[in-house]
Amino acid sequence: MENKVVKIESLDHQGRGIAHVDGKVVFVWNALALETVEIEIIKEKKKWMEAKVVRFLESSHDRLESPCPYFLECGGCDLLHLNYQKQLEYKEEKVRELVKKFAGLDHVVQSIVPNDQIFGYRNKVVFQVDHKVGFYRKKSNQVVDICGCLLLSKVMNSMLSSIRDFVDLSYVKEIMVRESSDDMLVVFDVESQFSITQIPLEKFLNCSVLVKRGHNYEVIKGNAFLTERIFDYTFKVSPSSFFQVNKSGVEKLYQTVIDCSGLTGKENVLDLYCGTGTIGIVVSKKAKQVLGIEVHEAAVEDAIWNKQKNGVQNIEFLCGDTGTVLKNTLFYPDLVIVDPPRAGLDSFAIHELKRIHASKIIYVSCDPVTLSRDLKCLEMEYEVKIIIPVDMFSHTYHVECVCVLSLR
Repeated sequence: MENKVVKIESLDHQGRGIAHVDGKVVFVWNALALETVEIEIIKEKKKWMEAKVVRFLESSHDRLESPCPYFLECGGCDLLHLNYQKQLEYKEEKVRELVKKFAGLDHVVQSIVPNDQIFGYRNKVVFQVDHKVGFYRKKSNQVVDICGCLLLSKVMNSMLSSIRDFVDLSYVKEIMVRESSDDMLVVFDVESQFSITQIPLEKFLNCSVLVKRGHNYEVIKGNAFLTERIFDYTFKVSPSSFFQVNKSGVEKLYQTVIDCSGLTGKENVLDLYCGTGTIGIVVSKKAKQVLGIEVHEAAVEDAIWNKQKNGVQNIEFLCGDTGTVLKNTLFYPDLVIVDPPRAGLDSFAIHELKRIHASKIIYVSCDPVTLSRDLKCLEMEYEVKIIIPVDMFSHTYHVECVCVLSLR
């Protein structure tokens, strides 16, 4: 198909420009609303097409020259070409559109909470290895070779340089780097043929080094975990445990949860999908009793460590499937906090939430689509009061939300 000239109408929910050609919608990477561009079709389906920009005929005033040399190849960032204030407006409007479309809700979305540090904010990264070290190309398993990432700190980028320059990467599949305020953890995910002699430990002086074979972690140097502080609490961060990747952003997120909770010290709080117990521990000082439920055993072990480390007396943790544990546990919460994975709540968990009948639910979501779906399932029992978007992942299309529901 020959190149086409199109006017970009808006951005879709993945940050792509939207146009129309021959009655089909076209998704255009690296295009902004109201731009006129010449495009090359790179994929065509029955009802839609994907395209890339060949030439800009009229550019948006909101366009920035991307500071990253890998932007057009790497799949990590989606909005580096859009100024930050417009990124915030885009994400706020995206949440409004999705909750209206999928949950029928209007006038509940509040102003977005901005990210104070829009570069260098990530404390975790996974580098892909395939004769190169970097990130996957957009929508592919091809590795883009990179020398640094603007979303990582200088220390993490320096670690990438050490890995590239000094490690024999034969039989290495992935490399995870996690950073805390005081330490760094490097995990080499390897095949069976890998030898630890391929890692020159003298080049990794100020960090812990682990090797992962299958599901087993071997400590080569240092510690098996990091510790990180959120507010006045210390948390254990194990290699396989979920922990928010933006430290300053997570404090804003959790402060939003605290502000929305209305806790007075008299309430029982149920913390579902509690992970390593971070939210439950943070709100515990304002609650009477907190119960956290998490399916991953390693995360629960970390949660118990975190409870003991911080001297929190009024919180307990149970390990198991959320719906099953709820069905078999006698705990009557005034407030339920849910922070599920991207897939959202399963039907059993929703059934149990309806049965429990807590007076308030705070739903922390990393996907407005699954949030909207779950809100629709709860609409007969709960009224949505507010939804507050929080920008945790600047320069990507991802957005967190804190949603407050009240029992009807």
